Amino acid sequence: MKKKFSLFIFIILATISFAQPNIDAMLKEGNSLLGQKKYNDALAIFTKVIKESPKNADAFYGRGVTYSSIGNTIEAISDYTRALYFNTKNVE
Repeated sequence: MKKKFSLFIFIILATISFAQPNIDAMLKEGNSLLGQKKYNDALAIFTKVIKESPKNADAFYGRGVTYSSIGNTIEAISDYTRALYFNTKNVE
């Protein structure tokens, strides 16, 4: 019985870990879209990363750059501030 329960827990955890999006790949995609000036698509990706990983400084920074690129200064400053809050070592 104990082995079956352990196997069940392992399967559940494995399923959860595979179901979560790859944050690094999503950030890379967001940055690529930003470089291509596909701002709406980049915003969508960075926002999705933030929903999945709400303390991800890189996502806030990327979204801040995107907002800045489209002239949304208030939103850009807000996201830059959050990026600094979650990663005080990266003051770029």
